[in-house]
Amino acid sequence: MKNTLCLLLLLLVHGATPLLAQQQEVRYSAADVKADLASLYQGLEQAHFNLYAFTPKRSYQRAFRQFNKAIGSDSLSLLETHKLFQRFTALGRVGHSELDFPAQAYIAYAMEGGRLIPLELAFEGEKVYIRKTLPAMPH
Repeated sequence: MKNTLCLLLLLLVHGATPLLAQQQEVRYSAADVKADLASLYQGLEQAHFNLYAFTPKRSYQRAFRQFNKAIGSDSLSLLETHKLFQRFTALGRVGHSELDFPAQAYIAYAMEGGRLIPLELAFEGEKVYIRKTLPAMPH
């Protein structure tokens, strides 16, 4: 159930990212994001018994360089940064490595009239099921 909820929220954020990014006032400098990415990588290495069990260290190092290059010199929004960190964290394919959902930004988006997908989805194997549809929120 937790995996289903996390995946649903990830899909909702991914779909709403362009709209959310327009409403975000907070932006992080490229230097700060790069420093935080380095801290994230170091934290993953320290926290895991074997971070490289499913993804070789060489692949992690290559990805780290690619992510740093992708950050460029522009600032990033909260959601752009979160998405980048989620992708990096997921490289290890370890179920207990996760980032908390950016609930405050999502709630602010919804409260400001942002569009949401009113579905509860379940992912079982290769199939996606709509468990229920939720009532539309009044604007």
